[in-house]
Amino acid sequence: MTSRRISRIIKIFISAVTLSATVATGEQSTAPVPMPQAQVDKAVELQSCMKCHQPISRLASRPAERPIGTSASNKRQTSSTPQLPIRFKATWTLFEVAADLDLTVSSPPPDGPPFAAIPEGARAGRGVVYYDWEQRKVVEEHFDFCVPIFPGGDDFPCRFLGVEDKAYLITFNADGSSNCCMFLDKFGPPINTFIDQMTFHKTTVVSGRTIDWWLMAIPMPGPFGYGFDRDTGLPYGFWFQSINGWAQMVYDDVQLTFDDTNVFEPPEACDPARACELLGVDDVK
Repeated sequence: MTSRRISRIIKIFISAVTLSATVATGEQSTAPVPMPQAQVDKAVELQSCMKCHQPISRLASRPAERPIGTSASNKRQTSSTPQLPIRFKATWTLFEVAADLDLTVSSPPPDGPPFAAIPEGARAGRGVVYYDWEQRKVVEEHFDFCVPIFPGGDDFPCRFLGVEDKAYLITFNADGSSNCCMFLDKFGPPINTFIDQMTFHKTTVVSGRTIDWWLMAIPMPGPFGYGFDRDTGLPYGFWFQSINGWAQMVYDDVQLTFDDTNVFEPPEACDPARACELLGVDDVK
């Protein structure tokens, strides 16, 4: 597994609803300096992430969110384009399906996601997500194993926290203490109308529910997809590339209110937090 592939996979996950993506600061050097190819690749990836994630400072003059029920002009015309609720909590199950990936393609293969029926042999883990767009905060906690993007393994629970234009990766010790590292700053949770930056992909039927899927069709850091229940308009889940194939998260229960706002508080280990290495797990374990 090359570091380039690992970097791509990590940025795919960061672009999902449960994580904030890194963004450029917009500052330029006074003297032109040749940029290494790795930084060029990263800049291209972050331009894609910026379609859905913006720092709070760039949202101060942003118009109000598109009202629920309206549709974007470049989307499926037979139904309204959905959006995330302003505030919600959802328990979920994450399925990882082993597959050989072609990182040069911008769309999933015919036998790839979104899966109407999860293939046999998929690994499954539980978790919960909290999202509050008004406060620009998001938390995703993995109870059974961490998100499958680390080459060093993911057999440990973890939490991803996006708050105050920072995204943290938090892990836990046996004595109840925490470890924490920061991806990068100057980024924000995914805007609740991020589907406007995606195109309609396909429809699946799951246990009698009609799920409409939208696609971010890009080879780097995608592809990436997000699904909504057509009847309720609530989020159903999303899929992305994992280190071993494809991962699809399915929301089991979506609640539009919650009282446990303390989940957005960074633990003491995050003050201060060093930058995550991203290519392994030693920096947080």
